[in-house]
Amino acid sequence: MLKKIPPPQLLRMIRVPLPHSLVPEISEVCLITGDLDKRNHKAEIEPTVLHYKDLLKKHSVTKVSQVIPLRQLRTEYKTFESKRQLAAAYDVFLVDKKLAGVMAKILGKPFLQSRKFPIQIDMRRPNLKDQIDKALCEAELSLTCRGNSYALKVARLSMEDEDIIENIRTCIEVLENKLPGKKENILSLYLKTAKSKAIPIYVSLDILDDILIKKPRKNDKYKLDELSTIDNAEVKVFRDGRVILRKMKESSRCENKNIN
Repeated sequence: MLKKIPPPQLLRMIRVPLPHSLVPEISEVCLITGDLDKRNHKAEIEPTVLHYKDLLKKHSVTKVSQVIPLRQLRTEYKTFESKRQLAAAYDVFLVDKKLAGVMAKILGKPFLQSRKFPIQIDMRRPNLKDQIDKALCEAELSLTCRGNSYALKVARLSMEDEDIIENIRTCIEVLENKLPGKKENILSLYLKTAKSKAIPIYVSLDILDDILIKKPRKNDKYKLDELSTIDNAEVKVFRDGRVILRKMKESSRCENKNIN
């Protein structure tokens, strides 16, 4: 739990690299990709699936068991129940980072509630296998800035005791530096399993007024990229993981075409 609720400008996903992966060797991993034919909304899905399966094979990626293009995700998983079933069908979801700006709207509560929101990877980089291996050794905390209580999965009961302890220590060290207000803003830490009560492992007695939460600067550096899933749109991807979607003006779009 946090002492102060962060301002909405700090909404983001906090990644925590773990020394011991939460994903078992035998697990179901689903990769969400873009569409090869972005303009034709009636295009077949199979060519896109085959394309990305060939790409994974080329990079010697063996841990991805299913590929779902964005068009298939939008057409076959519209209802709450279908999304809930999809979330339950796989242990981990990965997504091409260029689709990050639309994932929350498409996947919604079933994925947030099950804590299976897709982990971003860059499909355009040459080290695709390394990215996927690294992503499968990460935990993610969704900082919604709507309350002061957050949960993060740090281990599995089937893991060795030493590995569980090491993962817990690593998570605490990372969160002490990445949470808004850092260590001083942490009110308490609890350990809990799916069926157990929450056990406190840390409680702060410090004064609330001593906490300083820095808001992001207006000129905070970001990378601008075109969003292939929405016409005339682009995304701002900030260093801290925030993704902001914005519509492009017609004049700007024409300038970009002329430059290219």
